Amino acid sequence: MPGQREPDPVEWVRARWAEQDLPEADRFMAVASVMRAHALIVSELDKALRPHGIGRTTYLALVTLALSKDGARPPSYLSRYLMVHQTTVTNLLDHAEKQGWVKRRPHPTDRRASLAVLRPAGRKLVREATAAAAGVGFGVGDVDDATLQTLIDSLRAVRRATGDLPD
Repeated sequence: MPGQREPDPVEWVRARWAEQDLPEADRFMAVASVMRAHALIVSELDKALRPHGIGRTTYLALVTLALSKDGARPPSYLSRYLMVHQTTVTNLLDHAEKQGWVKRRPHPTDRRASLAVLRPAGRKLVREATAAAAGVGFGVGDVDDATLQTLIDSLRAVRRATGDLPD
């Protein structure tokens, strides 16, 4: 029917879940909600970053460098922090280096390692891309501050329960 809204997909699943008497309905609904929100958030974020020639993993790597002391981190740190394979970080840094956003230099205390260092062009890109991402609320839109804080606190509890944070 024209003008009629589609039902909430997560609530539709909840109803079917209950009909079939499946276990842990609330936990499944939480996961389904997080996964759906994740897809919507990254879609908006990707749209904001695309005109700057970067994806969200590159953006987050460059932001991590920008926020780090001296704008430098080992690739292994970026891999752990971004939760991506080391090969992904290597490819990302290869591209960023070709673009002039980062350079690699030897690690000052570990001869086996290197550091990825943010260059001025990378800092400029981070500022521009961050302004674009902020323009779409980093993908979460116009959610009010209290809801954002509740979301942060709730996800921190989930991260702690899943071993991402210490007890």
